[in-house]
Amino acid sequence: MRVSIVQEYVPAYRRPFFDLLDFKCRMNDLQFSLFAGTPQGSQRLRADHDTSPRQYEWPINQRELRLFGRRLTFRNSLSAFKSDLVILEQARRNIDAYFLLFPKGMRGDTRLALWGHGLDHVGSPSTLERLLLRSLASRSDHLFAYTSVGAGYFTNECGLDARRVTVVNNSIDTRHLASDLDSIGPIEVDGFKKSLGIGDSDSIVLYMGGLDDSKNIPLLLDAHSRMSSVHLLVAGAGSSQDKVASYCRSSQATYLGPLSGREKAVALRASALILNPGRVGLIAVDSIVSGVPIVTSAAARHAPEYEYVADGASFTVDGDPENFASLTMQLLTGFARIREAEAELTRRRPNFSIESMTDNFMDGIKVALGLH
Repeated sequence: MRVSIVQEYVPAYRRPFFDLLDFKCRMNDLQFSLFAGTPQGSQRLRADHDTSPRQYEWPINQRELRLFGRRLTFRNSLSAFKSDLVILEQARRNIDAYFLLFPKGMRGDTRLALWGHGLDHVGSPSTLERLLLRSLASRSDHLFAYTSVGAGYFTNECGLDARRVTVVNNSIDTRHLASDLDSIGPIEVDGFKKSLGIGDSDSIVLYMGGLDDSKNIPLLLDAHSRMSSVHLLVAGAGSSQDKVASYCRSSQATYLGPLSGREKAVALRASALILNPGRVGLIAVDSIVSGVPIVTSAAARHAPEYEYVADGASFTVDGDPENFASLTMQLLTGFARIREAEAELTRRRPNFSIESMTDNFMDGIKVALGLH
């Protein structure tokens, strides 16, 4: 039997999951195929596209248009629909998702599933958009929810049978990150700080992620400008990277560009806090693995992964830059609250891994195919 996932593009953080899912499928006598395009628009500016070749991956052409201010993605994904199970991103912008609205008799034997947030965490959908989301979900043969909150939306709001919903606990490759973090000692951290000209008396805070509107970069920079003896590291790329680079040249801050592997681990190990005033997504997993707490804004529309670090494992403040700076300075000068959050993050660490995510996803595939 053939299982296919259709993806707009493959971000570098997602590649380990697809590699492991391919292995798990082969161990279960299933053929895995990934149909993926290339990043468009603001996604392209994030510079995180993994182009390394894989036998399971098939390129597709896609085009992004804007209609009444909304993104629409057209792609030639018809080849994927020859599979026994096709898993699509839960995104209204992808036109091929509307195959779900066709009568089931027109699909043949192909089963269709969605995976994604569930609830609209990061936007403010209109009544029509909410209706479309419910319609697509209710007509799916199976749903893969990033987190338990998303699964609750599918079952409680959309009225789906819980047996048709799988919680995957969306994650990144925590094993390699944890290994890198564990192998980094004080000498390497000191060398990293000296290479950036960071003084021994300076505290270090880190922003890591996309540099675009959803992350509220203006609040990050404004809040940091109000702090003293705090060096800001910024890692990532996106539409705001020129603004960030310009700020860093004239402030107590360093723009590092996109980081991965050991470089990412060293930046985390050197930092006391992660500042993320905008949307918190998979950075929550980095926080858990590294034990570095997040400071974020209560006004932000967070992705579902934020629930991983809510309630005692992160810090929130309103969207006022003065208050954001004040809380950060309080935390850095009285380390007791940071230590408490670090302990809570360490307690949660065993719950999240790419291996656990893949096992959960594999269980959902078996249910969707009637094999479980």
